Formats: sequence, C-alpha cells, structure tokens
Amino acid sequence: MKKGTGYFSGSATAVERSARAIGKVACPLFLLAACGAGPDDLFIVSGRTVTRDGEPLSGVRISADRQRGCRESLSTPLRDTRSGDGGSFSFDFIRVEVSSLSEDVALCTRVKAHFPSGAEVWTTTGFLPYRLQLPDWNDWTASLSLDDGGVPRFDRVLDEGGLTECRGSFPDREVVEHGLTARAASGTAWEVTDHVLQRSVPDGGVSPLTTYVKVPISLPPEALEDFAVDVSAEARRIGCVEVIGSDSLGAPGPYQLVTRWSSPGSVPLRGQLTPASRGATCDDLQEPCFLTDGDLEPRLFDPMRQTFTLRLQRPARVRAIALRGGLMDISFVPEEISVRAGSDAMRLRPDGGTPDALDDIVILPSGALARRAFRLYVLDRPLAASSVIELEAQPAFYGLAEISLFE
Repeated sequence: MKKGTGYFSGSATAVERSARAIGKVACPLFLLAACGAGPDDLFIVSGRTVTRDGEPLSGVRISADRQRGCRESLSTPLRDTRSGDGGSFSFDFIRVEVSSLSEDVALCTRVKAHFPSGAEVWTTTGFLPYRLQLPDWNDWTASLSLDDGGVPRFDRVLDEGGLTECRGSFPDREVVEHGLTARAASGTAWEVTDHVLQRSVPDGGVSPLTTYVKVPISLPPEALEDFAVDVSAEARRIGCVEVIGSDSLGAPGPYQLVTRWSSPGSVPLRGQLTPASRGATCDDLQEPCFLTDGDLEPRLFDPMRQTFTLRLQRPARVRAIALRGGLMDISFVPEEISVRAGSDAMRLRPDGGTPDALDDIVILPSGALARRAFRLYVLDRPLAASSVIELEAQPAFYGLAEISLFE
C-alpha cells in the first residue's frame, strides 16, 4: 500500500457513509458534552471465530487497531486477545479511543482475526455503533489453483445460503465477492473480482441505485504483463446487521458491515507480455514517465488528470489497454475512456459494469475519497499504427500506477 493513502475494507457505499459520519460525529474533547457525547462513552464489539464448517474455534488471536487517517501505515494497537470457549471474543472501547477529537482527522477502527492456518478476517469502520455484534468469522483456506487460461479454482469462503435480506441498507441483499490479487515486487499488478458494480438512476429518483452482478473471473495475459507475481485469493462480505442507536432517535436500525478475508498461500506466475508502452514518454509529466516504467506504486497527480499523451519508442497498433493502480474520482458519471492514434479514435467502456477492487475506496491525504481501479479494455480492432497515443478518461484520476498499451 502506498504510504500516504488509506484503504477502507468496505464497499463504496459503506465507506462514503462512514467518511461522512466521521465529519458529523468528530468533536474536540472539550466540546464532547455539547455534541451530546462523553469521552468515556462505551462501544462494545463482539464476535465469534469458527471453522470453515461453522464449528466454534477457540484460541484464535484477535487484534484491534486504531488507524489515523484510516491508513494502515498509521496504525496504533488498541487491544489484543484470543477467542475463548465457543470461539467468542469481545472488546470494550471508550469514545476517545475510536472517535476523532479533530474534525480534520479521519479515524478508523480495525478488528482482525489471525487464524493458525494463516487466514485473516477483519472489518474496518470509521463509525462504530454503541454495540456491534459481528457475524461469525470462519477460517478459510481457498486452495487456489489457476489453469493455463488464468481461470481460477478455489473453495468459496462460506455458504451463500445463509445470506440475508437487508432493511434500509445497501445492498438490499448481502453479497459475497471473491477476488484474485496479483502482487509483484513493486506493488499490485492486478486485482479482479467475480462481481461487477452497476449503477443506474431510477425514473424520478435522485440517488443512484447500485447493484452487484456476478461474472466469471480470470487473469488474462494483459493483466499479468511481464511481471513475476504471486496470486492470492481474497473475499469480502457486504452485509447488514441490526444495531442499537443507529438512527436519530437511538432505536435499533440497520447498519452496513463489510467483512474481509485473506486466504493463506499463493500461486506464483510469470507474465509473458511486454507492453508497447514500456519506456514511453508522457507529455506534461516528469521524465522518465512513471506511468510506463513498470513500477506499480501509484503516484498522485496535482491536480486530477483526465488526459494522457504517450509517445512510444516506435509506432504500434494498440489492441488492448490496461490501467493499473488507478485512484479515480467517485462521481456518478458513466465510466469510459477515449483513445486516439492519429486520426483513428474510439470510445471504450468496461464490459458489463465497473469491476471494483475488494478494498475499493481510498481516503487521500487531502481527505478526498477515491475509487481504486484496475481496468482492461480489449479493442474490437487494433488502432492505426502510431507512436503517439492519446487517452482521455472519465471520471478523472487522482493518481495512477501504470498505463499499459499492448499490440
């Protein structure tokens, strides 16, 4: 993870609400009473660790951290315990531990289980209710394998038959996503999930409707480029629980909760495609261009960028475009890129929706929210041969790791 950015383990909707809640409930210590809250107010988080089959599992280490700016690199340990008889665990926090005392600083609380198998399960939130009962956290070993086409086989994290309908919360039914993360020495080369995010505005409606649609999952050759990567399986459950004091009157109400899993083990792979853009120069950016040097660490733009001009070392007929480590504006606009090679141009949109990373929302140092993005566009036909390729993206990017153009 890039130092200076922070990742929520959450869906876009949950994180956007949490970030807004941070600003609403944050209050300097000497004004807590005026805000209707006290520094010693108690917040209780409890849960249970179980085996893959749901049997109680005791002795699992559970940690709790406070993350300043909601950044893992700025974590402070709060509690550490082990699950007891029946797999149960519980933490008591006071407000000054889990609520920001400054309106300028976001604060997140992460509770995490470290299973002996190597699996990890956690939830991260920027706004805790007074009492939060987590769903059971099950051990998960995915036993991941990949065939020659990059199509994975793995054991699912849990039985979806137990998922519930959600009242007054997004989504209207709980969702379990599985994802593949390909990590190289310089950062994350690719992330992909088995769901895409689709947004639409209902007739006469103001707020967009957001739906997760299940799709096949794979790692195409363009995703791996020429990197040596370790591919691991991860998952998240976008769920909902009833909590006390979640509405303005303090009555029980719905609360969106995101649970994240990381399975132990990985599959080593080596990509075989070197992009035509490797070593290209970029107009208006420093030399050498960090978008074409093969370094996967995201870099921030100031201000946001919507257009990119790459000057290749030789003419190429571009047939596919990969955007890696993107930090996109979260505005509700149709997502597309326009690409031009001389007089040849076309517009491209993600096929079927917007595939999000499992940890999809970032809080930037400025406090702005950005969506993490890994995008692959395969053109219907190759562009005309050109050594100058122009791209225009919508929405705009706060930052990006690499633009890869393939012949």
